[in-house]
Amino acid sequence: PIENLTKEFKKLRKNKKLIKERDHYFKTYVGAPTPFIKLENLSNHLGGAQIYAKVVSEANGGAHKIYNATVHCLIAKRAGKKYVIGDTGAGYAGKMLSMAAKKFGLKCKIFMGAKDIKRQRPNVEAIRKNGAKIIPVTTGSQTLVDAVSECMRYWVSNCDTTHMCV
Repeated sequence: PIENLTKEFKKLRKNKKLIKERDHYFKTYVGAPTPFIKLENLSNHLGGAQIYAKVVSEANGGAHKIYNATVHCLIAKRAGKKYVIGDTGAGYAGKMLSMAAKKFGLKCKIFMGAKDIKRQRPNVEAIRKNGAKIIPVTTGSQTLVDAVSECMRYWVSNCDTTHMCV
């Protein structure tokens, strides 16, 4: 599966049609470009450097992870996959992937540690509202590290129909 994904990436990374489509969705779906703000206090403290931060909280979903999720869904569609999967700890990556999957008509599974599911209830509810299925991981520490492992195990067993968002 990794070799196939590598081949697909090499094929698509300079694909002008995909890049144009990505840029379209970044603008019309994600809300890019998001603004920059100057960090005055830090700039003054450093005595000359002008420090800025990107305000990605203004992106759709309120997190930078929507950019990655959008691109992964575009790749999945191009590769003919019907499912996208991902792992999450605090829930933001899962929430963003579930949003993008819904937007692009893909089925979505999010692997999440059982302890994290309890701690991150609002994000879990948002993931489910987006139509994604949450797969509780009850092995090991029942947190992100084990969710990553379970997600990868699932992917290598279902790579013909499934794209894993990293």
